[in-house]
Amino acid sequence: MTIHPELAQRWFDTGRISTRAFYEMVRDDYPALTWSKTVHTLRETLGMDIREAKRTDTAIVEPDDITIKRQEKRQTLEDLEIAGRVKWNKERERIAGLGRWARLLYISDQHRPYHVPEAIDLALQIAQDFKPDVISGMSDFFDFAPFRRTAEGNALFSELWPDGLEDAIKEHGSWMKDVQSAASKAVHPSILGNHDNWLWQFLQSKGGATADYTLRNFVTDLADQGLIWMGSELDEIELSPGLMMLHGKYATLNVHTSLMNTLRLYGYQASAVIGHGHREETVVHKGKNYNITAAMSGCTCSLKAHYSRHRTTWTHGIVIGFYDPNGFGVQLYNVSFQKIAGMLVAHYGDKEYRENLTSSGYGALALAA
Repeated sequence: MTIHPELAQRWFDTGRISTRAFYEMVRDDYPALTWSKTVHTLRETLGMDIREAKRTDTAIVEPDDITIKRQEKRQTLEDLEIAGRVKWNKERERIAGLGRWARLLYISDQHRPYHVPEAIDLALQIAQDFKPDVISGMSDFFDFAPFRRTAEGNALFSELWPDGLEDAIKEHGSWMKDVQSAASKAVHPSILGNHDNWLWQFLQSKGGATADYTLRNFVTDLADQGLIWMGSELDEIELSPGLMMLHGKYATLNVHTSLMNTLRLYGYQASAVIGHGHREETVVHKGKNYNITAAMSGCTCSLKAHYSRHRTTWTHGIVIGFYDPNGFGVQLYNVSFQKIAGMLVAHYGDKEYRENLTSSGYGALALAA
């Protein structure tokens, strides 16, 4: 196989910096080219293969993007968490300096790959018109439930994500591309849901040093896609002095109780927006100086759990909110997605949003909340 010398040289230089980037570049240029054929091609064109390139003393003076990315991948999980928190603090300051109330779009419980594409598309339509400053990141974006089981769970995971975490990263990358297209100015601070966190729990209990390496690269890829990562222990974020965003700590059948218990966590001194329960509701608690509000979002995954023969009481929907970045003013609203005449329908403001439903998309089974 003949490769242009300039392309071969680019492969060679990239491989010296990052083997992973080398693999990706070769796959992009020639998807069918195997490793052994690549080595042979480089030796035939340049007189050296990639293994010899690693041993050369020739240095590249100016670090390029690949070098920087490789250095970032050497960061520890703690380094990545600190960098994410610094970035979020800067974004909070920027939003606070806009001179207006900030806009929040809370999209929770996608449970990919058990998401409903029509529900996601409906949320993105609203995002395009709403123009949020903040969009929730993760909050049960993934469905890693098989990791909480043993051998059976590992088998289920291989069916859920055939190519392992690479599938999960691609899913997140596709979502981030779509949501950034709909709301380009929004930032995406991360909050781990319980289904997201089962990956961390599994690897940290069984993976040893491998767990740190796997999670570090997983988090780096998510951050490269636009997620503001702030740690695996973080399940809540202070958006303002008067508003907390969290995945949710209670998933009782009585949603009102879950919401009131959440407000009680903060001494009835801050409002809260949560997911986890897959059911929409908003409560307002009147205070002496200002009211506090708690809103639970509907989900964007299937409404039928895999373990149940009966339909759940889950609902589709999102939460939109306005809040004073420097104070306690908060307004939260549920936007409900309803199945009507073969369509998924929602209303925001004076506009109606519709997505035609398909049986495969709407009827897919989902794992538990």
